[in-house]
This record gives sequence, structure tokens and C-alpha cells, in this order.
Amino acid sequence: MHYALGARRSTITMEEIIKLLETDKRYKLAAYEFILAAVKFAHDILELGDPISQVNQTDGDNVCVDDDEPPGDVDRDISAADICKAAKIYAVEQFGLLAKPTLNNWGIHSTADIGQIIFNLVKCGALLQSKRDNINDFDNVFNFDDAFEKQFSFDGF
Repeated sequence: MHYALGARRSTITMEEIIKLLETDKRYKLAAYEFILAAVKFAHDILELGDPISQVNQTDGDNVCVDDDEPPGDVDRDISAADICKAAKIYAVEQFGLLAKPTLNNWGIHSTADIGQIIFNLVKCGALLQSKRDNINDFDNVFNFDDAFEKQFSFDGF
């Protein structure tokens, strides 16, 4: 299953950010900023996902396609697993040994939290979704302890 989350507005208003933080108090502002940066990292740097020309719209009020996108700016249909993979790589690149405690401090303790943040961003219109998107696709993509702590194990201490 893939997510048409590459297609996004270039900005999110302060009102939308405040509403997000008031609606779901589990996550700090930095968590939303990090996930948006991780999606951009997946899209622009890792080039994950398949190029899309059009997003399948849902019957909900929170999905749209921006027809004013520049022709060279290709959006990508990015899977939940790829978004989580990109978030893990981006966190390690940005924070190294402190990746897991940093994400935990922001309220991100699992890949399910990444999914919750993604879908919160969909609700406010910062990211788009297709009809086949399912928040459960983010459940247990990887174990945070394995992904962040075991990667930095030191022998001989």
C-alpha cells in the first residue's frame, strides 16, 4: 500500500499549527517539523516512492490536488514503510546517538506515532492521502530500540 504524501503545500499556517497542537497534545511542534522534513528527505534526497501524476481523491474534505505545481516538481507515492525508513535515516543523520531520546522527547516512540503525525498533517492539509491509505500501515514497521540503540552498540566497554 502506498501513500500519496509527497504532494503537499509548501507552507502551513500558524493557525493550522496551533490547531494541530491543541487537537493532539501527544506531539510537540518539533515532531511535526521533523516528520515534514523526513517526508521531504524521502522525496527529494532518497527519491523513495513512485512518481505520481494525480492523487486519488477521497470523499473526505482533507484531500486535494494542487494543479499549480511546476511541471518539473514530481510528487511521489511514498509507502508507510518508506516514510518510516526515511525518518529513521534522517534522525540518525541529524541527531546520531541522541536520535531516539530526541524523538521520544517530542512524543515519537514508535512508527505508529509517525503514522499519527502523518495523518494529523493530512487532516490540516499539509500532506495528501489517497483512498487506499491506512494508518495501520505504520504499525510496527520497525522497533525503535532495535533501530536506534542496537545500531550504536559498543564492544569492549
